[in-house]
This record gives sequence, structure tokens and C-alpha cells, in this order.
Amino acid sequence: MRTMRRYHNLSLSIFLLLLSVNPLTEHVEYSDVIVFMLTHYAIFASGLLLLRTVRANALLILPSALIAALWHLPLPFYLSSHFPLYRYAMEASLFCAGALAGASIQAMSNMWRAVALGLWIISDTALSVIFLSYPSIYDMGRDPYPLWQFPVLGIFMILLMNIIVALLLYTYMQTFNPYHR
Repeated sequence: MRTMRRYHNLSLSIFLLLLSVNPLTEHVEYSDVIVFMLTHYAIFASGLLLLRTVRANALLILPSALIAALWHLPLPFYLSSHFPLYRYAMEASLFCAGALAGASIQAMSNMWRAVALGLWIISDTALSVIFLSYPSIYDMGRDPYPLWQFPVLGIFMILLMNIIVALLLYTYMQTFNPYHR
């Protein structure tokens, strides 16, 4: 069972990485902020799934969160949306941040996992609200994304976050199901 889970995690990790880092996606990312943000989620998730079954220090979640937060500040966000060198740095560091998060999960108690999930929900919601209410904060003058895309992105992020949380809760609740194998 454990080997199957590792194979599943590895397969999904590779799939998400290939889906996010390829010439077609890279091309579309320069004009569509939703695709750009989706690749953030996918690349982070790819790293997380890759090391999900490894047990490392729970404190690795801290640099993971800092790296993820850094790329969503207006200036780094702008730079990675404009310049390939920053884009590659963002993709590599988000993958590593996901790997750090994945490696730290096994060492966390359920309470700290819930805290980490709650902090992600709060921070992602805050970013969504900024995209919905103040998209001009992310406009650096020569932004490749029209401002109207940011509120749509904010709504999309809230929907995606709710789907992820629902799947996590469903998976967690299945551990209490006596008929689940």
C-alpha cells in the first residue's frame, strides 16, 4: 500500500511539473494571470507530493512558507511574470518550497497540520481579496496582464482553495470510516 502511494505521488508530481513547465504553458503564462497562478499551485504541489512520504523536521514548513509568500509580493510577482530568469528562479524555488512542505508534513502532529492548513487558507484568502479589491497594487506600469484578470483570478483562487480543502477534509474523514481500506 505504501509503495503504491509513493508511486501515485511520484506520478502525479511528474505530471503536474510537466503540465506547468513546458513551452506552451510558459507562452500562455505571459498573457494570462490565471494560468500563471495555476502553475504556482501545480509546481508547489509537485514538490510537496514528491517528498510527501519523507519524514523530516517539521520546522521546514517555515522556509517553505517564506519562499511561497515572497513570490506573491507585487515586485517578485511582476519580475517573474516578465523576465524568464526570474520565472525560472520562481519555478525552481516554488518546487523546492513544496518539497520542504511535503517533507515536513510527516513530522507534524494533526494539530500543527491543521494550523499550517489554516494559515495557508488565511494567506491565500488575503491574496484573493487583494486581487479582487486592489488589483492595481500588482500593476507595475508595463504589466502583461490586464487589470480585469486579477479579480477573476481572486475568485478562481477562492474556488480552488475550497476544492483543495474539501478534498483534504474528505481524505482525513475517510480515516475514520470503518469501511474504507
